[in-house]
Amino acid sequence: MPNELRVDTAAPWKQRFRAPTILWTQPAKAAPTRGLVVSNVSGVTQLYAWHLPTGELVQLTNRPDGQLLGLISPDGRYIYYLDDKRGNEIGHFVRVPFEGGTPEDITPNLPLYSSFNIDISYAGNLLACTLATSGVFQVYCLGLGSEGQLGTPRQVYQAAGLVIGSVLSHNGEILVLGSTARSGNLRCSLLAVTTASGQQLTELWDGPESSIEPGAFSPLADDFRLLATTDRTGVKRPLIWNPRTGERVDLVLDDLEGEVVPLHWSADGKRILDLYSVDGLHSSIATGCPRQCNGDIDAFRVGCGRSAIESFLAIRNLSLI
Repeated sequence: MPNELRVDTAAPWKQRFRAPTILWTQPAKAAPTRGLVVSNVSGVTQLYAWHLPTGELVQLTNRPDGQLLGLISPDGRYIYYLDDKRGNEIGHFVRVPFEGGTPEDITPNLPLYSSFNIDISYAGNLLACTLATSGVFQVYCLGLGSEGQLGTPRQVYQAAGLVIGSVLSHNGEILVLGSTARSGNLRCSLLAVTTASGQQLTELWDGPESSIEPGAFSPLADDFRLLATTDRTGVKRPLIWNPRTGERVDLVLDDLEGEVVPLHWSADGKRILDLYSVDGLHSSIATGCPRQCNGDIDAFRVGCGRSAIESFLAIRNLSLI
């Protein structure tokens, strides 16, 4: 005769759903001993400062409805997040010190807004955020001083249509965003604007049936190569675009089936980390390199079983010219 189902608080099946989980982590770009962790170890999803050498976690938020998204500054000094009311996704971006403290509103003079994008240049001198207010999308930039001083927000772009992402170059000279102005739907082109004046530099568009999404700029100073994704072949594929020169390199990965999405650069700017799917399961990573690609691609794959589907870790080395 089967055992009676337990429904009390300590029932094993309930404990499984409440098991502490780390949802994601984010190391500081220029401070490898510091990072940001999102975890439900307190019982509700919150942001934690992560001291990598020791593994110590310090809880930074204590929001009743939890906090799922945040950004750690490149120098690891501050954690940024949208402070809304009970998860309604409307509020202001704030920041707290890595050590913890009272949240500081970084846009106190702006009206309430909704936002899902904030970025800080690798050099840590400029912050950009995409804000939605009253049916209008606006991109603001504000300077960041060497001691953490906040500048005055400056609007550098505005559109009635959806704006996806706002990505800054190493020193913040150029901002690239995904614009739906051409398509009128969710398909994007890439617009590059100067942050000093908001002047549009150039645009990258693959036609009305395709969409391009911005990734990350190279981590090197004076290197304006940007990772991006296009679906003009029918599936997402990586490319590298330099909005300063207009040069574009589509990475040829014909031996991989499914979508391939670029994640980030290596610290020296010679390789990239790509996520690709196998049988529709996004669980594998590939790395490649390049300013320009030339010659054969060497690769090895390491199987990592996952349910009945086997995924692969592929590391690619492409020669440079």
